[in-house]
Amino acid sequence: MSVLIELEITKSQNENGKYSLLVRVTRYENIQAQIFVFQHDPVSDEDYFSSVASPAQLNDLPKHTAQPGNPFFLEHTVELEFDTAQQMNDTESMLIIDVEQLKKDWALIKDQLETTYKVIV
Repeated sequence: MSVLIELEITKSQNENGKYSLLVRVTRYENIQAQIFVFQHDPVSDEDYFSSVASPAQLNDLPKHTAQPGNPFFLEHTVELEFDTAQQMNDTESMLIIDVEQLKKDWALIKDQLETTYKVIV
């Protein structure tokens, strides 16, 4: 099965000298758009980026908001801030590698689920 995830990546520097990386899933096929895992902190009432999802997380985690008893959820966009351009670029590279791995893993799992076996006894 062919899996497509197309990302739009925007890099910028704000007036305070911080670097911003915005990554958004803009096109997808045979997979959902929400591939970024966030964790909700109830104390600060803030959401924090955790990782690119695993195939299991795509199936298990809710989209857009955490549920009672589970602070993790999925989104299709992540925006991160960095002190240096090098940190931003390194993180961009790691995110791309992680998304490519997710595509491979998702395709492999879906291919295995769609395989039909004929058993002769």
